Formats: sequence, C-alpha cells, structure tokens
Amino acid sequence: ANGLLIDRLQEARIALGHNPFDPFIMENMIKTLWPYQRQAHLTAKISLYLSATSLLSKSPLPRDTVITDQYLQDFIEDAGIISSRLAATERGATAVKEDSFTRFWFFILCIGDIPRHLSQIESVCKEMFGTLEDDPKMK
Repeated sequence: ANGLLIDRLQEARIALGHNPFDPFIMENMIKTLWPYQRQAHLTAKISLYLSATSLLSKSPLPRDTVITDQYLQDFIEDAGIISSRLAATERGATAVKEDSFTRFWFFILCIGDIPRHLSQIESVCKEMFGTLEDDPKMK
C-alpha cells in the first residue's frame, strides 16, 4: 500500500507539472477548491503519522482513526459542480478544453485514491498490533 500511495502522489505531482495553470482555471477552480485540498492533505498527514508511529513503536492504533474519504468526496463533487458551471459560460467552455483543466482533473483523480491506501495501511497496523481500546495496558 505504501508503494501504491507513493505512486499516486508521484502521478499527482506529474499532473501539476512545471507549467503554470491558466489564470482563469487558477482563480475559478484551484483557489476555490483549496480549502478542501488543504484539509484532505492535513488529514492524510495525520493518518500517515499515526500509522508510522504505530509501526515504529509496535503499538496499537485508536479504533477510530482519521478518515479522509469525506473531504476528498466533497472535493471531487465540488470540482465536478464547478466544472459544469464553468462549461456553461463562453470563457469557461474555452478553459475546459485547455491543458490546465485536464491537468488539474488528473491531479484530482490521482489524489482521490489516497484514502483507500491510507485505510489499507491503518488496517494492517490494526491487524498487527490491535487497537488502543483493546490493549490490556490501557484497561
């Protein structure tokens, strides 16, 4: 799962590329969706930190760990809504056909798979070390 997670992040980085985004896409999509992306990123970092700590210390994870699914589902749903609204305008219809739009959507699709990989990593940690609530030391 770690290897697949790294692959998805590498593909997302490739999607962003080195070329700047169209200012229209930047203003109307990327900046608008930034709060979702930021929250999902922070939540994913917490999940990875908890899993890494569990593996290094050979200690259990909490039963209910951080879930990133909802943030990314909202992110993808809102990106779809914004895309359809942009396509309804003349300038937006032109922007939707450009490289920036395609690159940004490829980025969204790459990071959309991250919660599944994080969940797999957490599951393995829980299988190996149990959950914090079931740990006899905590009772």
